[in-house]
Amino acid sequence: LIINYKINFDVILMSDFFKFENREFEIPFVNHNPRVPKIGWAIMLFCILISFLLYLFANDPIIGGILFFAVPFIPLMYYLKWDFSAIIRKPSRKDVLLAFCLFVMYMIYGTVMCFVLESPVTGTDEAVTLQSMIGLIFSLMGEELIKFIPFLFLMRLSLKLSGNRKASLVLSAAIVMAFFGLLHTDFTTPSIILQGLLIQGLGTIFEFYGYFKTKNLLVPYMSHIFTDVFIYSLTFLGF
Repeated sequence: LIINYKINFDVILMSDFFKFENREFEIPFVNHNPRVPKIGWAIMLFCILISFLLYLFANDPIIGGILFFAVPFIPLMYYLKWDFSAIIRKPSRKDVLLAFCLFVMYMIYGTVMCFVLESPVTGTDEAVTLQSMIGLIFSLMGEELIKFIPFLFLMRLSLKLSGNRKASLVLSAAIVMAFFGLLHTDFTTPSIILQGLLIQGLGTIFEFYGYFKTKNLLVPYMSHIFTDVFIYSLTFLGF
């Protein structure tokens, strides 16, 4: 059995997809939908590094958040030929409900992991201000992009080497989850590294599921917003 996809120029076997995936849309670039030259991958990955540095050294959280989002987003859209529907579409009610459910599941998972690792369940150490909340709108999409673009690259590379779409998807997602978890550690002690890998890293599986289920990057983005707004609220309330 074969089916065609709105943004895929090739034909893919239905068995190559997991049952929970949205099969109406294929993951961008994976099957040259569209094709990206090697220099394009280098530019997109380099822009991730630049956006991260700009965010770290920005004095204003709003400007920092905008740069963190815009720097990787612009080249990504350029190589997608400005087809926004390839990654973001108007979310349906089911999409919003899914994002909220994933947020709840992550909070339960995170709380259990904190208990197992004997790590305190608290809010963020950052000061909660109006500027930081506005900056959060942009910076959280930036966080999605610094996971999404490396995932696309690894997915394309591993699929090219192995020819196995399912294995490539799992391997690429696992590497990105580990990478994202390590970004949340300071490498001072093994326990902190383990905490980052299990809570922030493995916990990213909920957002990945949200994307694979809908092929809409706004779903993990909304789930991420629910999570961070909740954590910021704990800080604001003094927890």
